[in-house]
Amino acid sequence: MVGSIKAIHKYTRDLEYYATRDPLTGLYNQRVFWELLGYEVGRSQRHSTPFTLLLLDLDNFKLINDHYGHACGDRFLQQFATGVGEALRPGDIFARYGGDEFVVVLPEADMEQGYTVAQRVLEVARSVSIEAKNGDRLHASASIGVAVYPDHAADPKDLFLFADSMMYRAKAEGKERVRLPTNADVMTVFRDLSEMGVAVLAAVEEKRITPYFQPIMGIANKQVAAVEVLSRIEINGEVIRADQFIEIAEKVGVIHRLDAIVIEAALARVAGTDYDGYLFFNLSPRALVLSEFTSTLRTIVANSGFPPERIVFEITERDTVKNLSLMQRFLSELRAEGFKLAIDDFGSGFSSFHYLRNFTFDFLKIEGDFVANMLHNDRDQVFVRSITALARQLDIQVIAEFVENAEILTLLEEIGIDYAQGYLIGRPSRQMPGVPVSIAAG
Repeated sequence: MVGSIKAIHKYTRDLEYYATRDPLTGLYNQRVFWELLGYEVGRSQRHSTPFTLLLLDLDNFKLINDHYGHACGDRFLQQFATGVGEALRPGDIFARYGGDEFVVVLPEADMEQGYTVAQRVLEVARSVSIEAKNGDRLHASASIGVAVYPDHAADPKDLFLFADSMMYRAKAEGKERVRLPTNADVMTVFRDLSEMGVAVLAAVEEKRITPYFQPIMGIANKQVAAVEVLSRIEINGEVIRADQFIEIAEKVGVIHRLDAIVIEAALARVAGTDYDGYLFFNLSPRALVLSEFTSTLRTIVANSGFPPERIVFEITERDTVKNLSLMQRFLSELRAEGFKLAIDDFGSGFSSFHYLRNFTFDFLKIEGDFVANMLHNDRDQVFVRSITALARQLDIQVIAEFVENAEILTLLEEIGIDYAQGYLIGRPSRQMPGVPVSIAAG
């Protein structure tokens, strides 16, 4: 145990920077953004001052990636981040939220001041240009949504959703513009959010949660050894991904019921196959600390007949866990009954290390952005290798996410990572895999 603690301390010192930063741009990552946004809400409440949130999304960036490759797209994102950073004020908070989406928090800025900064950012986006290998000059504009605290929302997630809605309206109105909210927008956005909440509640009540399955491959033998179960719901004929409704399910207090429904549905699907690999399920910490939820889990799994030792619960960090001792008790109970545990998105936030210090895990999933970029970014590769070495010392098996090409898979094999997950291995599907099937490395 002493050796394990020393290992954690050693790699914590080396990787603290990576745990708070986006590996490609060096900006704050999504997890740190949420922490800083919550802090800014508290500070503004204490001082009775407003602040402005900008949500930036590049227009037509997918064309750059598709036509010129991800390496070219990565260079563009790096230059864009540098240019926007130089246009911001000292003390402004700039983060990469994911993909080609960025967020800016402007402390003590009202809508007029926020609009001025947003226009400056828009001009920077217009000026960003890189040269492709074939000599083409590449450009991309940005659409920007604006939300002001407390005028448009007092809750951090509501404020983000409001800015997100304004950004999409900017795109719908022709792109390359700043969208300021009107009084009518405030009514419309929260009516839409309320309707989404009602739709999610109805889907849970009627058990209209559909499990999708994404394969996880053992790198050494190129065999599919596990599947991750993902949640989808259908609203008005449209299939909605989990990232589009999970936050709403948490806000309306049904996340634990949603998790239980998808687990039960997935196990029922497995019952009709001869599948003998692992099943990975995502669990929200908020659901896990409910004592009745762990009892529900036991009943569902017992009724299914599927062996508990082949069920892996992925612990995510959608919520900050305030009572670690309570969570540890429930996780210990699950382990005592044979279930396995995985820590998801390791490296996406510094709290990952607190989870690793307080709980015993069987699997560790490395944050996919580090894996996807490590062919072109030495620092990302250092991170992946370091996390793998840390997991080895703690006797934890490692899964690399976002594996999208054979070159990355070959490098993962050289590093000694156990499993790979991503579009190269297989996309999420409603079809449950049968017996493990072979997959070619190339």
